[in-house]
Amino acid sequence: MPTGPVIVLVCAFWFIISLLTGPNNGVIVRIARRVRLARRVGMQHLLRAAWECAESREDDAISLEGMLALRSWSAGRVRRLARRGHRRGFLRSDGTDRWSLTGAGMDQARRVVRNHRLWEVYLIEYADIALSHVDHDADRIEHVLGQDLVERLEALLSRGVGEVPASPHALGGDTS
Repeated sequence: MPTGPVIVLVCAFWFIISLLTGPNNGVIVRIARRVRLARRVGMQHLLRAAWECAESREDDAISLEGMLALRSWSAGRVRRLARRGHRRGFLRSDGTDRWSLTGAGMDQARRVVRNHRLWEVYLIEYADIALSHVDHDADRIEHVLGQDLVERLEALLSRGVGEVPASPHALGGDTS
């Protein structure tokens, strides 16, 4: 076999392997990061929906229908997320399509809802974003809020540390 084409083929082979398996920016690593992020965001959305369902009711039982009303998810997606939440110790099931938050789930849900609502209040008060648009914008950024930024938001908005603000949507826009 001629050495020129063999060298080109071997180099192309190793280039493709390194492109796929690179430790920092390889295709496989990027896909894995994206999947982990999507799962984390999905779990945070589930916990927020569970908190908001429980917040609007007397008991802490969360039904599949209640979650579907808050999110534009399919029933299958809610069930998958709920099973994952159950495996992670955030939800417990009564054997039907009714769930409730565990202590760990309540702590995580409180943190997620607090971050979301703090960001909503900030966007309403300081960025002058309309109430009808603020939920979508908060949804996009809430997953990357670090603890230092949350503390700065609490201080700026004069909110108590760890306090979950009321939903600005329930208040009709009054965030004070």
